[in-house]
Amino acid sequence: MQSSFREDILEALYKAGSVGRSGTGMRDLALLIDRDIDDLEKVIPEMERAGDLVTLADGMIMLTPRGVETGGKIMRKHRILECFFSEMLGMTPESAAVEACT
Repeated sequence: MQSSFREDILEALYKAGSVGRSGTGMRDLALLIDRDIDDLEKVIPEMERAGDLVTLADGMIMLTPRGVETGGKIMRKHRILECFFSEMLGMTPESAAVEACT
């Protein structure tokens, strides 16, 4: 099972890949998920060992095929929750998006 932090990383890298970015640097990733680089440096190696992502020689981080699959599932789950919160519970889209992340 993925932790929320790991899911945030996979989702951010999946989004970056879906707009054509071939990789994301550690600093950019930290900004995307609003976490410290130190936090990322602890979990990225674990995620590499698990086969979800790779760090290239230039420091760019990319999803593996397994990571792409998992990132896509996380993205879909997030979107379903977001729609449920806004359409069924009447939350504002902004609130629904925040709540879906948690």
